[in-house]
Amino acid sequence: MRRGRFPSSLGNPLLISLFAFITLFHFAAAYGQIPTPVSTQPSQPPPGWVVLPIEQYKALRSASLPKVPEPEGPPVDAALTRVDYDLAINNDLASGTARLTIDVLKEGWVRVPLPAGLMVAGIRTPSGVNSPAASTLEKSGAGAALLFSRPGRFELTLDINIPVGSEAGTERLAVPAAASGISRLAVLLPRSGIDVRLIGGALLEKAESADQSRWTAFGSGGQPMVLSWRAKVEDRRSQQPLRLRGAVTQVAALG
Repeated sequence: MRRGRFPSSLGNPLLISLFAFITLFHFAAAYGQIPTPVSTQPSQPPPGWVVLPIEQYKALRSASLPKVPEPEGPPVDAALTRVDYDLAINNDLASGTARLTIDVLKEGWVRVPLPAGLMVAGIRTPSGVNSPAASTLEKSGAGAALLFSRPGRFELTLDINIPVGSEAGTERLAVPAAASGISRLAVLLPRSGIDVRLIGGALLEKAESADQSRWTAFGSGGQPMVLSWRAKVEDRRSQQPLRLRGAVTQVAALG
């Protein structure tokens, strides 16, 4: 019996199998079926590049940017914007109200001093939107003051008394200076026939009836208003008849 042999033109069968295996391996690697080995060595950046951790980059970037200044607070904690006095004279005392308009700018508790010399009998706080969260009348050696707990614009009414002085038939009312932009003073006197003078402001309105007189004046902040009055003195010379006054001079000469 004869054994079969491969023709010599086909070559060695082992070489043919090895060639087929290498060909299949390359095809599998090309189509991703066999993963290619990954290098464990860290990749080097190209020339001219610098690699930094993200934390270090953020720190360097923050240091390079200009610092934004923190917002400054208001120049003052609060301001007494306006004071409106409405007083009635009763002998040696002027009684009435003082309506204060106060703008609080700072958060937290703020102390607003009251004009010195006011005798405060009570305080009225409005209700509603303009009502302060907490307002307290504080009296100490430095003078009376109001305490506010939150910012905003508030209108408060104080019941006050101011003494009236008298000297040589002239009565005088001195309204203390207030650190406000506008001060308005309205005074009611239960008499008529009065001459009035004002120092530290402008007398804008003057009304007089049979039994009372009313004056309205405006003043600037930081300056007291002093109102003085006395009974009007009638000038009777205008009712007297005209008189002609003359003098006769005689001159004599001897020749």
